Order: sequence, then structure tokens, then C-alpha cells
Amino acid sequence: MEAELKQTKIILQIEIENGTSWGRGKSRAIESMEIFHLSEFSFRKLGDDEYELTFKYEDDADLEEQIYDLYSELQSRADDKNCSLQCYFREIGSDRQWD
Repeated sequence: MEAELKQTKIILQIEIENGTSWGRGKSRAIESMEIFHLSEFSFRKLGDDEYELTFKYEDDADLEEQIYDLYSELQSRADDKNCSLQCYFREIGSDRQWD
């Protein structure tokens, strides 16, 4: 019998900037992040730079691995669009956070 997955909600705050003064990749980077990465976590947009994500996980190590994998994917997407990115993750209802 498979163990039932736990579920938690995480607030993701994204700080993204164009990498060059002539660049317009920021909006395209955000759009592709939402379509290709955040949609996997049933995201809800809370503001221009803030999202609520739902993570399903087996244990704390699995949750952390998913968060760091997502950060890596978002960073890669920003790099592809010539943008710089910083992400902050905070679990709703606890003091756990990742950045």
C-alpha cells in the first residue's frame, strides 16, 4: 500500500529583472514560468510577484527537493530570457522558508 502524500501551501515571491537595459524578457519569462512550471503546483496569483503554490510530498526531504528543483527550473527560464531572478519560498502556517 502506498503512503498518502502530505499537502502544503507555499507562498512564492519572485524578484525578476531584465538583464540588459534594452531587454524585454521579463514579461515573457514570467509568462513561461507560469505556463510551464507554476501550473504544476496549481498556482494562484496573489500579486504581481507573489504566488500561492500547492505542494504534495512524501516527507520533508521530498518537499525540499521539489522546492529546489522548481527554483532551478525558474532560474533556467529567467536565464533563457536574459533576466536575473531571486525566489523566496515560505510555507503558510509555519515558520519554514527557503531562498
